[in-house]
Amino acid sequence: MNNPASPDLQERLQALPGVTQLSHHNGAWWASGPELDVAAMADLMHAMGIRMGTITAVALGPQGETRVLYHWLAAAQFVNFETVTRGGALPSLAASVRAAAWAEREIHDLFGVTFIGHPNPAPLLKPDGLETGLLRQALCGPAVLARSPTLGL
Repeated sequence: MNNPASPDLQERLQALPGVTQLSHHNGAWWASGPELDVAAMADLMHAMGIRMGTITAVALGPQGETRVLYHWLAAAQFVNFETVTRGGALPSLAASVRAAAWAEREIHDLFGVTFIGHPNPAPLLKPDGLETGLLRQALCGPAVLARSPTLGL
């Protein structure tokens, strides 16, 4: 495995297709770009022996896109990538990165993101009867305040 803290990593991250910003703080690399080539990102991390930790997401509006963050780990070094869905979708990494399979299914269930090419896109968390994207709806929809029942004492 290459040393992830090496200057070589910085050069390789900057060279990834779609990376527009790169910074290093608090012991972690942060690369971002709205058009990040996630397949090239996964290939680079594999080539450097850096494994995926997880994938997280943040809804950018009720009908909008979703910010997707890929978190990779190597010893005490973290490498994070941020991108945005395009038309509500991103290419799936599940076929080549086993750790991505469940995380992509969870993000699909909760935020409605389509991961194109996912080998098993079946719902992971969503019970029958609930719509896909339920967390997006809860976070981005209008706030509804329920009245507390009062005791008739």
